[in-house]
Amino acid sequence: MRSEEELRRFFAGELRQHVEVWRHVRRIRPPGMVDVVAVLLAILTAGAMWQPAPLWLLAGYAVLRVMYDVRRVQGEFKREVLRRVFEFALPGVQYDPSAHIDPELVRKGGLFWESWNDDGGEDYVAGRMGSTEFWFSELVLAHEKKDDRTVLFHGLFFIADFNKAFRGRTYLLPDVAERNFGVLGRVAQALRLDGTELVELEDPDFEKRFVCTSTDPLEARYVLSTSLIQRILGIAERSPGPLRVSFVDQCMYLARPMGDLFRAPFLSGSLDEEALLGFVRELRSVIELVDELGLNTRIWSKAAPAQP
Repeated sequence: MRSEEELRRFFAGELRQHVEVWRHVRRIRPPGMVDVVAVLLAILTAGAMWQPAPLWLLAGYAVLRVMYDVRRVQGEFKREVLRRVFEFALPGVQYDPSAHIDPELVRKGGLFWESWNDDGGEDYVAGRMGSTEFWFSELVLAHEKKDDRTVLFHGLFFIADFNKAFRGRTYLLPDVAERNFGVLGRVAQALRLDGTELVELEDPDFEKRFVCTSTDPLEARYVLSTSLIQRILGIAERSPGPLRVSFVDQCMYLARPMGDLFRAPFLSGSLDEEALLGFVRELRSVIELVDELGLNTRIWSKAAPAQP
């Protein structure tokens, strides 16, 4: 990635005009015909009913309108400014603020046994760090039924080329059963219905946090070296929620709960050089997973490039 000095020169030079374009974006739009009609309808309805309830609906409409404007301005920041910052900071990177990881890839990763039927997200990034290709985004998975919506996951979904074509599928999922039910939970874990087997890895700290299953236990023990186990544990210990990892085909999949990935500003006064550097540091913190997991250490070979 570019150095901080190079980034500061870029901010002061080429990027400045794009920041100014964004600064002049209207924050709150003036009332339009739709707004006038909404106000008149609320007032007339309240007068006809002799009830203030329609006026409360008008207040709700105003809040939604402001929320829309906030999202519009933040989206413009990402398209006009942040995309250029990322493309300069890491040459060759692709950034699409309105896209997210394809749900079919999420299913392929197999990290969520819970049923979900709604997905969303933003801030899709694809690129290469050293010899390793990666893809990630903010991701939201939810289960909807009638008037109820339960969010199952909100966080970072990260895919990286592992430089090995796996024969089987290996999963590291939160060890909820044993933590809650002890020996009975361990027995339940061994009763697999998905074609995988429970894999013992002889690392007490790791097994307190994860349950490892695989369709090829021998390969799983080979891939999950002592070094990689410690690297994954280090990431899990810093994660604000349960970490999930899998090894499928030629890629490593990782899901880590977190809040918004790149929180864009709304007020122009809140954007300065340090704020821009902060976005680059956030990008770097995700991309550094490649080095932290040792994915650039090419100890295996494969015949074809990764396709997540």
